[in-house]
Amino acid sequence: MKSSILTFLLSLILGATLAHGAVITVPSESDLNSSISAASSGDTLVLMGGFYGNIVVNGKALHFRHTQVIPQVDSISFINANGDCSVTDFKIDGDCNASNASLSLFDCEILGSVNLNSTSASTVTIRNTSVSGNLISTNQRDSKLNLIDSNVTGNMVISKCNMAVSYTHLRAHETEADL
Repeated sequence: MKSSILTFLLSLILGATLAHGAVITVPSESDLNSSISAASSGDTLVLMGGFYGNIVVNGKALHFRHTQVIPQVDSISFINANGDCSVTDFKIDGDCNASNASLSLFDCEILGSVNLNSTSASTVTIRNTSVSGNLISTNQRDSKLNLIDSNVTGNMVISKCNMAVSYTHLRAHETEADL
């Protein structure tokens, strides 16, 4: 009886550990591509402070965060991710793109635009994020866009998706919606 309980508990712990994914520390831009290649969907890449250029993730659902110093990137793109992707507390000098990917942006400063395009249902959440450029979403009708406590100073073009806005500062005369 005790051995079966112990086996059950060990299986539960192992299963919970595997479900959360690995945490991979990326010390510099030169290590970024090899870290993305080595990562599996569900893993978290922790970037040290510094400049990282363009980040492109194809076919993996990864999470990006940082240690103590906010990293700066030119752009970040998620393509054909097979799960939820996220970026937390980054400064992005260019665009953030998600094509056939569910994406969450938390506490980011995006100086370019956010471009969302999906041929299947996806969910995009933008929380506590400043977008200086445009927000363009051309997702399928079953997709969801949650814009929460965020600033978008460019134009918004939202097509064929459900949109929820909560306490967000928008310039309404520049908002175009085709719901």
